[in-house]
Amino acid sequence: MNKNIIHDSSVSDEDSSDRRIGKSPENGAAGNGTNGNFDPAGQAVVGEGLFHGSTSHTAFGSSSSASGFGSAAFRPFASTDSNSKEEDSLDWRAIFAMLRRRRKIMLGVFLSVVGLGMLITYLTRPIYNASATLLFSEPAAPSSISSATDSFPLMAELVSSSKASGRATQLALLQGSRTMRGAMEHLQKSDAESVKALQGFFAISADQIGETDLVAVSVQSYSPQAAASFANALCEQFISQNKNQSSEQATKATAYLKNRLGVVRSELDAKRLAYKKFQEVNQTVDPTEEAKARIAQYGDILSSIRQVEANRASDVAELAATRSMTAKMPESQVRPSGITRRTVTEDLKNNLTSLELQRLKTAQEYAPGSDQLRQLDTQIKDIKTRLSTEAKTEIASWSTNLNPIRQNGLQQTAILQARVRSQESRARALNASAREAEAKLKELPDQQYRLGQLMTDLQTLQATYQLLNERYIGMRLREQTSVSNAQFNTPAVPDTQPIRPKKKTNVILSILVGLVLAVAVAAIVDHMDDRVHSQQEAEQASGLSILAQVPFIKDKSKQSLLETGTSSSVLLESYRMLRTNIEFASLGKSLRSITLTSTQPNEGKSTTSTDLAVVMALDGRKVILLDADLRRPTLHTFFDLPNRVGFTNLVAGTFTLEEALHATPIPNLFLLTSGPVPPNPPELLNSKAARAVIAKIGEECDLLIVDTPPALVMADAQIMASMTDGVLLVVSMQEAGKREIARTSQLLTHTGTQVLGAVLNKATAETMGYGSYSNYQKQYYGEYASS
Repeated sequence: MNKNIIHDSSVSDEDSSDRRIGKSPENGAAGNGTNGNFDPAGQAVVGEGLFHGSTSHTAFGSSSSASGFGSAAFRPFASTDSNSKEEDSLDWRAIFAMLRRRRKIMLGVFLSVVGLGMLITYLTRPIYNASATLLFSEPAAPSSISSATDSFPLMAELVSSSKASGRATQLALLQGSRTMRGAMEHLQKSDAESVKALQGFFAISADQIGETDLVAVSVQSYSPQAAASFANALCEQFISQNKNQSSEQATKATAYLKNRLGVVRSELDAKRLAYKKFQEVNQTVDPTEEAKARIAQYGDILSSIRQVEANRASDVAELAATRSMTAKMPESQVRPSGITRRTVTEDLKNNLTSLELQRLKTAQEYAPGSDQLRQLDTQIKDIKTRLSTEAKTEIASWSTNLNPIRQNGLQQTAILQARVRSQESRARALNASAREAEAKLKELPDQQYRLGQLMTDLQTLQATYQLLNERYIGMRLREQTSVSNAQFNTPAVPDTQPIRPKKKTNVILSILVGLVLAVAVAAIVDHMDDRVHSQQEAEQASGLSILAQVPFIKDKSKQSLLETGTSSSVLLESYRMLRTNIEFASLGKSLRSITLTSTQPNEGKSTTSTDLAVVMALDGRKVILLDADLRRPTLHTFFDLPNRVGFTNLVAGTFTLEEALHATPIPNLFLLTSGPVPPNPPELLNSKAARAVIAKIGEECDLLIVDTPPALVMADAQIMASMTDGVLLVVSMQEAGKREIARTSQLLTHTGTQVLGAVLNKATAETMGYGSYSNYQKQYYGEYASS
């Protein structure tokens, strides 16, 4: 493999000797120089014009604080009060980052919800509505009712209640099962196709239009023609029932009046004959004026009594007829209250889908016209035929309600009872007056009294007969010309536009629900995801300062500084930033050795160690890169060097450092491979010989960089960390878990070595954020990072 010799032209030879870890250019003292690394007030200023700040973080109570880094790291300005207030409020950047991170999940949920909504909308069979209107008229109240309401307040309340509930009763009758059955039977004779269409689904509703006497009768069905025909049939059936009910009551009242009229006619003939015989026997024609007045008064009273009795008898007959009709009616009626899809239809659809998929698979294996395909085609045809004839919906539930017709009959019964009681009360008062008038007539001479009594009876019977005859004639006319109190106003016509489903509304609702669910699912998934996706999450999980973010490079040939050479890139700038920030993280101490580890394998720890060693060597330092991963050593493969002699040989004392150390194409950078893999790496690393080798290596270079196994998996990293001056934790973005990072940081803190901070590896544009520096990187190195 060809390697490019790298030389950092941005660093002069004169400055390289002074830019050593923990040294200032003037006096070598740490942390007091004024050459651009520190301002006059003693505050740290990040070199090479990168960032500055004053926030420090401590990992699990350790003393490893980094001046100039922490939550304010990689921000162009130090945090202010306004920034603190913004952090306390809703973090919109974090929300947008989460939405961008989960965009695939959101897109999947959104498309699924919208697709399901549109599929249901376009597969739902359209339902059409047709409405007819009826005009109701209130019949005029008879004079007897008016007089009854004047005499009895309770009667007035009953009549008022009847008028108020009459319209509700009529609406219930319109939707009742009796009207529905009659309309269906009538429609079956004239339009059988509509009845067949209604068997699939129909719904009925009757509502009063505002405060008017108009009632809208609506029918919903899969067929617009069937809905209109059934709405008209319902109205016609209701008008016919209303008319028949009125005619039935008139017939019963006519029969009763006819019978009473015959009885009164016989009594009238008998009285006339008796009056005539009395005149012939007593030779008298006309009583005196006083007798006439008393007889007339008595006659008027008796006439009123007969009239009241006649009215009472008529009302009693009507009451008996109403009671008889009400007693035959059920107290409640059962009506459908819910419509659901039939499971038979859904099973047929599922079978059809399975057969069609099976036919597609079979068509790839067999030739057209084969027996297998013909059988499948026959089954598919049979299922489609059944689907075309099967009803799509069925009644899912029934509701039991009071029978409105019976309730109306009970209300009429109450009104008639009140009228009968009123007439009985009036009859009692008239009878009392009649007894008083009769007592006065008895004071007349016996002959005049007898004649006056005959005249009074005759006049009373004549008045009663005349009244009954008038009512009889009126009832005959009512019976022959019975009309309904409802009539057609406008008939229903088929509507070609369905009322359901509302496609536009459903699509809009699907989009809104899809957006809400997409965001909710994305938030839930992101909350359950334990991986690190941003610098803030890494800081919170580890409790460490983030010293640098190393970008993720898609092109494998450009993922390391060994491959890219001196060309300016976002990768090179990231490691320059890491080099500068390590200087400030050391807090002025002489930092001559650094251990790099991670939480788990494949986080880019070895690549980070190599690139850090390269950028440190470019700064003029003599750097030794040690591969202390005695289980899976990889550094020698980066440089195409053998691993026969290395660190384990030095610990064993079989080779010297000069013999084991390898020069690399990078000036000032030397590699010490791991050497043969030992059977017990932790015991070897923790030996006195290993510590002596590490101390000797540190004396031979300006900086020792040690690559170790993952700290959470093996104890090797903790052992090596205790031998070096500082530790760097490599965190792979979108791969390392927050719990693992926290546990690793805690383990490294227990070693007693200064934890310098963390390096975010494999950072993408999403995880690096969109601040000013990220935009700067994207603007100048976007093509390289995306290559």
